[in-house]
Amino acid sequence: MKKSINAWSFDNNLTFEETFAMAKKHGFECIELNLDAEGAHSFTMESDEKTFETVRALIKKYGVEVKSVSCGLYWSSGAFASDNLEKRGEALALIRKQLECASAIGAETILVVTCIDEETGYKKSFENTIEVFRSLKDEIAASGVEVGIENVWNKFFLSPHDAQYVLEKIDNP
Repeated sequence: MKKSINAWSFDNNLTFEETFAMAKKHGFECIELNLDAEGAHSFTMESDEKTFETVRALIKKYGVEVKSVSCGLYWSSGAFASDNLEKRGEALALIRKQLECASAIGAETILVVTCIDEETGYKKSFENTIEVFRSLKDEIAASGVEVGIENVWNKFFLSPHDAQYVLEKIDNP
């Protein structure tokens, strides 16, 4: 097991370099970076090869690995569950950017938050989420990055059975 911290634990105004230095100083072996709307130590939708090159250099310089890339923007996008194709498209853009960021810096995993879309309803939210993840199977495989569906307090997974059901229906290792 490795001692790790999420970059959100540090002041949002710190640069990537300051964040890596702080993580190293406090004995962390790994850091989870994030895709966010803004922030000096976050990837954004505008992050490009120059940003990825900077992060790869910092990983090497400080010896602090990046194992995963998370994202808090799914909450505002309506996520994968919505019947609204524009909202679902926003969530697809986020996961694709997370895959790009993780792949570019050598991170193994992205964390994705699923949720119930109130307008869509519980059952249809599950169906839409499953459909979206099934449609991404080839892109996920090509990225070489694993996708972790995070179970949080938002009532998407009310039991272990719900999580198992979704994963079996996605049918993607």
